[in-house]
Amino acid sequence: MSKVRTRKRGKTWSYAFEAGRTDDGRRKVVERGGFSSRDEAYEAGVKAFTDWKHGNIGITNERVTLKVFLEDWLANVCATNVKTGTLASYRSQIHTHIIPALGGLPLTDLTPARLDAWMRGLAKEGLSRGTLRLNLAILGVALSYAVYPAELIASNPTHYIKIPKSAPAKVIERKIIPQEQALTLFHQFLISSPCVALVILLLYHTGMRVSEVLGLVWEDIDLPGRVIHVRRQIIRTQRPLRFGSPKSAAGLRDIPIDDTLAIYLYAWRKRQRVVRARKGSILANYVDCHRQITTCSRGHQPDDTTEIHLVCTLDNGRPCQYAFLRYHFGQCGLNAHSFRHTHATLLYENGASAKSIAARLGHATPTITEELYTHPTEKMQRDALKIFTKTLQTNTKCRQNDDKR
Repeated sequence: MSKVRTRKRGKTWSYAFEAGRTDDGRRKVVERGGFSSRDEAYEAGVKAFTDWKHGNIGITNERVTLKVFLEDWLANVCATNVKTGTLASYRSQIHTHIIPALGGLPLTDLTPARLDAWMRGLAKEGLSRGTLRLNLAILGVALSYAVYPAELIASNPTHYIKIPKSAPAKVIERKIIPQEQALTLFHQFLISSPCVALVILLLYHTGMRVSEVLGLVWEDIDLPGRVIHVRRQIIRTQRPLRFGSPKSAAGLRDIPIDDTLAIYLYAWRKRQRVVRARKGSILANYVDCHRQITTCSRGHQPDDTTEIHLVCTLDNGRPCQYAFLRYHFGQCGLNAHSFRHTHATLLYENGASAKSIAARLGHATPTITEELYTHPTEKMQRDALKIFTKTLQTNTKCRQNDDKR
């Protein structure tokens, strides 16, 4: 039977015991330190050994750092369970905000106090609550795996952490864009950056995600039938560009479009053809079996690729990219998602049902739409006041009638 061993490490004591072997025959060792005396370490070790024998806790090894664990988790767990875009987002947040602050700590030293200090530090840097919430969620998912099935820690310390109220709600506020402002932006970019103007029109009139707009090919658009078929998106974090499937199953949808957008899309397609005919060396876009997009001179098509006809392209034929849009929208104090928020809110305030809006936006449930994409506009406030006033008047009349009786 395994025995609990103790040893002094610096000024503190630790315990250790063997907990069986791995599938490849290596020993599993449970070890933990930080105890003030040998007796304290031994008593804790006996309790841990008993708990392990009864299956109450997993394997704890303070020599495994968070950085090592997260790298392994990304490569071996996430890579086979999440979409490419999600994996890239996880990796970006982990390497930007988690590993620099916490990566050198052993897993067993990730106490709620340390994580709370980390969260408050990110808030002081000016990161938004959404970014903090995302990082805490990613770390929480990873550490849940560390609890089980990895059996590296006994409990998940992220369960006790709250987002600091000092963190700003949004770095760039997702605003409701008035129709006049949208038209002004459209005409402004129509001269300076026509592709940006096209994207603005698509976002405002459909409520699509910007990655879905950038992933549109002409085969996805039925102009006579006035329908856009959402079948793919551009994975924004991938270099080179790559197509990906929509964010969820609900993202595969057909969006009816209005005449204004359809007429402009007719004009845009004609413009692309004219520019292509005028510039014989214009670039072309190709996609391979891995859905990777290559842009090169027409006539130099890479092997095993198919030419694609993207809707959102610059005049030289290159795909319009998210960074290009983010820069131009940022100059106006907006982001691409503001248009999506606007589209949903305008539909909602004019009587569209939450279910129909959710279907248009590609949400799995109307609850997501109501919580995230509808904002109390001035019209909604006026309508609420009318309802309240009408209710008061009705109740007053009822009481007066009762008094007469």
